[in-house]
Amino acid sequence: TVLLLMIIVYIFTSLTFFYIQVNMYDWDVNAYDSDIVGENNCLTMFQCYVTMLDKGLRFGGGIGDITEPIHFGNMNETYYVKLAHDASFHIIVKVILLNVLFGIIIDTFAQLRDEKAKIDDDVVNVCFICNFPRLDFDKYSEGGFTRHIEKDHNLWNYVYYMVHLDSKDTSDHTGIESHILLKFNDSDISWIPRQKAMCLMSRVEDEDDDQADEETKAMLKEWQKSILSVEKQLQDLLENIKKKEDDELELKQKKKKEREQNNLSIIN
Repeated sequence: TVLLLMIIVYIFTSLTFFYIQVNMYDWDVNAYDSDIVGENNCLTMFQCYVTMLDKGLRFGGGIGDITEPIHFGNMNETYYVKLAHDASFHIIVKVILLNVLFGIIIDTFAQLRDEKAKIDDDVVNVCFICNFPRLDFDKYSEGGFTRHIEKDHNLWNYVYYMVHLDSKDTSDHTGIESHILLKFNDSDISWIPRQKAMCLMSRVEDEDDDQADEETKAMLKEWQKSILSVEKQLQDLLENIKKKEDDELELKQKKKKEREQNNLSIIN
């Protein structure tokens, strides 16, 4: 956005330098200390560009505040050029681009603030070791979250333990200590009880029971669907058998009737 702003200001600088250069006169320069009063701020392209960045962005009306006014009756074409130049600079640069730039800055700081708030909330309300939230401990464990992070999963106890293992002679390590130190040296944190806490075992058991109940209910529903499907198939089969028997009976009766008619015709 800053690069786009500088490019657009350079475009306006080119227009100013080639069309209204004579109007970039600052009468406040040497106004009291010299016989030569005033100075043209657009004698070179570089000077004109610096002036546009300096005064054009600082002044409330944009570049229109530092250009000399043009009388409409004397210089008709130049008047319209200056009008379009000053108005477009104010709208594009002062109103749109600067507000976009400020908006990006504000949004960036807001995003950083939200990320910091999220991190602070995670530090305060989530156990660093097991990664369970405060609510679980306050609901299911005795003493709540505070007792858990001070007694069960105290971060500094883990730090002290690693310092102890590192300073202890390897020949004196037990099997567990050797295993943990090897994992630690390999940057493997699988030995840390992630998503595990002894004080939350009741919650895990309840969740397992709930999960088992849900699985049982789902299984019963599947069985009911299967039974209904089998019943429907049996009913369709019985209907087909009955229909077939009725058709056969009707056919037999029809044949019997035809034979009787044939016998009567022979007798006659």
